[in-house]
Amino acid sequence: MAKAQQQTDIREIYASWYSRMLLWAKRYFPEQADCEDAVHEAFLRLLKRPDLVRSAGSGPRLEGLLRIVLKSACLDLLKKRREIPSDDEFLEAAEPLREGQTEETYAEKDALDRAIAGLPESTRDILILAYLYGYSPREIAKLIGKTEGAVCKALQRGRKSLYALLEEEEK
Repeated sequence: MAKAQQQTDIREIYASWYSRMLLWAKRYFPEQADCEDAVHEAFLRLLKRPDLVRSAGSGPRLEGLLRIVLKSACLDLLKKRREIPSDDEFLEAAEPLREGQTEETYAEKDALDRAIAGLPESTRDILILAYLYGYSPREIAKLIGKTEGAVCKALQRGRKSLYALLEEEEK
C-alpha cells in the first residue's frame, strides 16, 4: 500500500474516532488537554504501524486496536508524570444500571468487572482482545510483540484465573 494511501486511512480513522477516543482518555485524565495529548500520541503510534491498522480492518477489531494503543499512550504519559492510577479508581467509574437491565445481571457484570480487574494487566489485555474484540492468538501476538504460544498460554491461564476469582467471589 502506498504511503499516501496509509496516511489517508489514518486520517479517516482519526476523523471517525477522535471524539470517542477523547472520551476514553477521560478515564485516565481529568484535563481536556491531557486527553488530546494522549489521543495524538496514540495516532502517532498508529502511523508508525500501518500494518496493524490494515489488519484490524474496521468495526470492533479496529475499536479494540484503538483502545489498546490509546491505553498504552495514556499509561506512558502517566508514567512520565509518575501518576499511575490504581485499578480501584477505574472501577469507581462503573456504569449505572441501564433501562431494562435487572439488578441480577448488573451484579453479575459487576462481579465480572471486579474479577477482570483482579487479573494482571497483561493477562487482562489479552483476554479483552480475544473475547471482547475477537482477535485471534496470532493477531494478539503481533499486537503485543509476543509469540503465539505465549498468547495461547496466557489465554489459558487467564481463563483459569478468572474462573477462580469468580468462584471466590460467589462464596
